[in-house]
Amino acid sequence: MFYPYLAGLIDGDGCLYEYKRKNTSNKERGIFIANTYKPVLRYCQNCFGGHVRQCTPTKNVKYNQKPIYRWIVTHQLALQVIPQIMPYLQEKYDKAQLIWPECNQIEQKEITKKEWTKYIAGFFDAEGCIHITKKIRDKKEYYCLAVTLVNTYKPIIEKIAVYYEKPIYIKKDKRNKKYKTLYLVNFINRQAKRVLKDILPYLIIKKKKAEIAMEFPSRKHASQEEQRQFRNLINEKARR
Repeated sequence: MFYPYLAGLIDGDGCLYEYKRKNTSNKERGIFIANTYKPVLRYCQNCFGGHVRQCTPTKNVKYNQKPIYRWIVTHQLALQVIPQIMPYLQEKYDKAQLIWPECNQIEQKEITKKEWTKYIAGFFDAEGCIHITKKIRDKKEYYCLAVTLVNTYKPIIEKIAVYYEKPIYIKKDKRNKKYKTLYLVNFINRQAKRVLKDILPYLIIKKKKAEIAMEFPSRKHASQEEQRQFRNLINEKARR
């Protein structure tokens, strides 16, 4: 079932919106997801309709930044999607109720472990990060596999942290109060592989990167050079 994954992806990279068109009483209601990975948006389009377009670059865009694509579905097509994903939405459930009051009878369900894992996979594809960090101990370099989930919506990060029995960390930009507080949960080495093992069957955007990360060797079983090669592979996947 694709709906728990899609709910996680929308909670991370999506938007539910409603606006009134100029010089008319008509309102447009819709869903969009913005991402650099076009195939997952095409899959959404094939399943639910709508259209996929490349976003217009802003003036501040970097010259080597990946193009961003947006899947948009509106009106009756959006109304067909909302009832399917509402039971699984976390961050955007209340907003869905406001925009689509005809769906207010749909409650958040007690989702199964498998559905929750699919949701985390979608949320991770939107807001997760897989990276190899370099550390120094006793003047010796070594590398660690790290998996991070970050979002401004504290309850969902807390829920994932509790599920995996991990603390959450708070990151504030003291120089600019306009930026929202970030909440994140970190997993290192074995814990990182445990999370990736759970969600790997359902990942789409970060699947290949996760497969490489699962093969990352520990210090006991590999040299620094071998670990460094894995780091380069992970970074190369991040650039593609």
